Amino acid sequence: MTDLLVFDHNYLAILAAGISNMVLGFLWYGPIFGKAWMALIGKTEADLNPNPIIYVVSFLLSLLMALVLSIFLHHVDASIQAMSLLIGILVALLAWVGFVGPATFQNNMYSGLPKRLFAIDYGYVLVALLIQGAIIGVWQ
Repeated sequence: MTDLLVFDHNYLAILAAGISNMVLGFLWYGPIFGKAWMALIGKTEADLNPNPIIYVVSFLLSLLMALVLSIFLHHVDASIQAMSLLIGILVALLAWVGFVGPATFQNNMYSGLPKRLFAIDYGYVLVALLIQGAIIGVWQ
């Protein structure tokens, strides 16, 4: 059981994957989908005055996401004896399709939020996981 979590992580890859998540978030909720996202949540730029602690917590959660993805990839790597860009992306995609997508879509159905908001918010998570998987898969 302890072998599940204990192995040599590439902490530089995990840090890079965490940073990539923050950069993607800046772009995704800024120039790419920022205006559409704000309209869908009923806010303007003036309404958004986030506490800086939100960015710190977001970064820590991005690192956690990268660490867990690294753990998944390590165990996949051990079973197939190869780590690569493709394996990193595939494991990340499976994590989204198997866990994130269904759980969040189910919540979205009951909340009645616009499907476009779901697509923006969880499309971001999908792309973030794919980028993190690629970074960790190549850099393990």
